[in-house]
Amino acid sequence: MALTTTPLGTSDFPDIIAKETDTDEVGTADLFDGAISLHSMVLDNSQNSGHNTFFKFYNALSATAASTLPNLVIRVEQSVSTTVIIADGLSFTTGVTIRAVKDEDDTNNVPPDSLAATLLVGS
Repeated sequence: MALTTTPLGTSDFPDIIAKETDTDEVGTADLFDGAISLHSMVLDNSQNSGHNTFFKFYNALSATAASTLPNLVIRVEQSVSTTVIIADGLSFTTGVTIRAVKDEDDTNNVPPDSLAATLLVGS
């Protein structure tokens, strides 16, 4: 995994950008170091031509596939990248943890065949 977070750092634009170039079944815990409201997401499944990828979001500091149910699941079709804009924001009051897997089952733990990437913007 290669997580990069970039605070824009101004009072006019208090947004934080989190980019994960290898979102997988293990997940990336607490992307923003605490609570945040997500405003946009780019979920990239363009390198996986053989299957859809399910991006699973948890309002938690960490998540265990076998026991933690996701708060949000977004399916991205094979070989595409999807952008999601949330005008009023989607509040994660504890933190944002994300995983990407090949099946929609809540406890699925099979990684995508190739890289699946995420770019999230929150404030």
